[in-house]
Amino acid sequence: MGRQSFNGSAQWIVVDDGDGQAHMSMGQEYVRRAPSVKRMTLADNLLAAIPRIRSEKILFIEDDDWYSPEYVRLMVSALDNADIVGQKFACYYHVAGRAWRRESNFVNASLSGTGIRGAAIRRLSGACMACVENEDPFVDLYLWGMKADAQVDRTQLRKILFGGPPISVGIKGMPGRPGVTFGHDLKRYSNKDNGEMLRAWIGPDSSEYLWSAAGSSR
Repeated sequence: MGRQSFNGSAQWIVVDDGDGQAHMSMGQEYVRRAPSVKRMTLADNLLAAIPRIRSEKILFIEDDDWYSPEYVRLMVSALDNADIVGQKFACYYHVAGRAWRRESNFVNASLSGTGIRGAAIRRLSGACMACVENEDPFVDLYLWGMKADAQVDRTQLRKILFGGPPISVGIKGMPGRPGVTFGHDLKRYSNKDNGEMLRAWIGPDSSEYLWSAAGSSR
């Protein structure tokens, strides 16, 4: 985030329910939640952030994923003409298993690569509450209209999905709380390598992830 080319004003909310309290060093608005024994806490964390949101545009950032320096600028600009934006053909790299996959999604995006405004923001609370009540991890599918629930606003959304080189990459297999979505299941990865695809996608930044997953110290 420190390398982003976007130079406008922004509110950055961090919700933390990890085992230890994190240290914020870039002016983030910090929300500390007690560690939970629940397998899925993403929707709960978002619900804790929603009352604090003052911005007209929202991007969802995951702390272990990779983002291009152009990511925020491109997403914020696209939201001038849409209610929800994201990246199609999502890229995932499982660093512990040295494996990669590129999804065939072309009508929706993963939450960590999604931006919203307007009607999509109004849909967010209902999407999170549906996930909490149904023990469902897929906030993104409710936001993009791929799943329905009585609590979720069904207003038609204007959508933009980016193609081309990845502007974000979902990183899986890192140390920490085990993930619950399909991307964390190494059995779903048929493409194996030694980090070559991650290097092709994100360049020198790949070394940070490959070192971390190997448990090496620097």
